[in-house]
Amino acid sequence: MDISINAKSAKRHAGIDIGRFIAIIGVVLVHSAGAGRFLKAETNINPYQFGIDAGVIIEQLCRFAVPFFFCTSGYFLSRQNGRPLSDVLKGIAIRLVPIYCVWSLFYVLITSKRLLWLSDPLYILEWLVNGGPGFHLWFLPALGLNMALAFYLRQSCTWKMLFVVAAMLYMAGLMIGSYLPLFVPHPDPVFIIVSRDLPCFGLIFVVAGMYLAEKQLKALAVSFAVCVAGAVLHMVEATMLDKAGLMPFQMNNYLLGTLAFGVGAFMIVLHFKNLPKQLEFFAKIGRFSTGIYAVHIFFIWIAGRTIKPTELYERLTIAFFVLMLSCLTAFVVKRIKPLQFLVR
Repeated sequence: MDISINAKSAKRHAGIDIGRFIAIIGVVLVHSAGAGRFLKAETNINPYQFGIDAGVIIEQLCRFAVPFFFCTSGYFLSRQNGRPLSDVLKGIAIRLVPIYCVWSLFYVLITSKRLLWLSDPLYILEWLVNGGPGFHLWFLPALGLNMALAFYLRQSCTWKMLFVVAAMLYMAGLMIGSYLPLFVPHPDPVFIIVSRDLPCFGLIFVVAGMYLAEKQLKALAVSFAVCVAGAVLHMVEATMLDKAGLMPFQMNNYLLGTLAFGVGAFMIVLHFKNLPKQLEFFAKIGRFSTGIYAVHIFFIWIAGRTIKPTELYERLTIAFFVLMLSCLTAFVVKRIKPLQFLVR
């Protein structure tokens, strides 16, 4: 998602734009290929069941996507170095708060419990914290928090210290997330959400993006090696946790390997500042990943209620049409000048 402080003035990077397109496909697959938690809620399938199949393998192989977006925002955040902290924080708020408020209100208004979301204090609190029925919108406040914290710490910390702090928070997130069952039998799944929403998850990716913006990039082969090694480790961890009966394979938002998986994927696209003309169209779609991300759950929600998919081919078909409809919606909204901020 293009969440630079001033998206209009930010110089385009073709590799990052195509990376956004690939990552948004990954996000859609996370929520659909493995009969993701939202579809499971609509099809009365237990979202916390153990077991591994092709669908959840595809889902976990797409877990690089959200870390990629965190890295992207950190990369562009580095351009704000030297500006007063107050100005940067103001820029982050101006960029993220309106998007979050409008899209989260949209999801509140299309639910059957909208009166509760608008009147009950507990529902209102959940809505403000993580989007309420627009559960995927957790990313926006988490992104704002991590960007603000990363920029603040960078003013007074060396890179080494900053990475140490971010790594410690990441490990803490693992301990209260996917690895919590190692210490606490049958923990409440809410801990997985808490570990994701706090700075535990996103901070290290934002910091990595900032670092890569300022340092010389390693060889492309190294970037591929980091990404592949991270993907393999992520899948091994998820498999072992599932086979041990600790954490269902599909429930892992992030693991130790996800760190290299996401950062490696971002490192790869940085090598491609220019793209063949055949790929320019997809890069342009990537520029609207914010809007595609925000609206795609609406179409998944409709599919889950009408089609009730159970087979993998059905879910992949849904993912394709969800992506197409989300892209079309983003393009239409982009042409409505007062609403352009919602999709860019």
